[in-house]
Amino acid sequence: MTAPPPKDAPKLKGDGQGVIVKQTMSSLYCDPGDEALHKVIDTHFDGYEWVLVKTYDNTTKDESLTDTYHMNTERKITSGSNVNKQWDFVSEVNGLEIKYDSTTKTFVDDETKDSTRANVEVKVAAKSKIYLYQKRYKFTAKVWFILDAWGSLWTVGNWKSSGVAEKTGTYYVDSNEHLTHGSELSDTKTLSVTQGKVEKTQKNIKQFQDCTRKCQDYLHTRGV
Repeated sequence: MTAPPPKDAPKLKGDGQGVIVKQTMSSLYCDPGDEALHKVIDTHFDGYEWVLVKTYDNTTKDESLTDTYHMNTERKITSGSNVNKQWDFVSEVNGLEIKYDSTTKTFVDDETKDSTRANVEVKVAAKSKIYLYQKRYKFTAKVWFILDAWGSLWTVGNWKSSGVAEKTGTYYVDSNEHLTHGSELSDTKTLSVTQGKVEKTQKNIKQFQDCTRKCQDYLHTRGV
């Protein structure tokens, strides 16, 4: 039977509670004096997980073991790949800085490419077992739209129903952070996450069919 981890051991998972850690707005089109349409991307931090990548068991009596593990860092979409092709939500993580508990994490170039290899040296003492983990950060992206028309800003709503017209996707980043521990990790902790700067909220909703014809056509042809 595997012994449980000590009480002060890192937790296997951290719950980010979906806090918005980044919001960006960009223009899709602009007809001066008439109308404009903007895209908003909210990046929600869902949390992290320490992913077990290798277990080392040194059964020798007096010889230590040293190994170089080739760890892949990557950014991978888990849902909404077609949404990303149209609206490019996954690039929002490039250079992103998030703060939770007493930790500040900034995602570097090698972590936000499709796949990059990093070498990790692991030392295992005689008669001991080591678990090697890699830290995975999880995100949900929500893409929604603001119409500037009739002298006001409108959140584009659903077609003849309540709610906001938005497209979503999920992805994770296998970071360059690793952890070695003498026992398997377990349990989840709730993280205290610092919210990013959020200037736009989903208010003043106008149902899709009541938006301008250009807005409807633009979004409809792009899968909204």
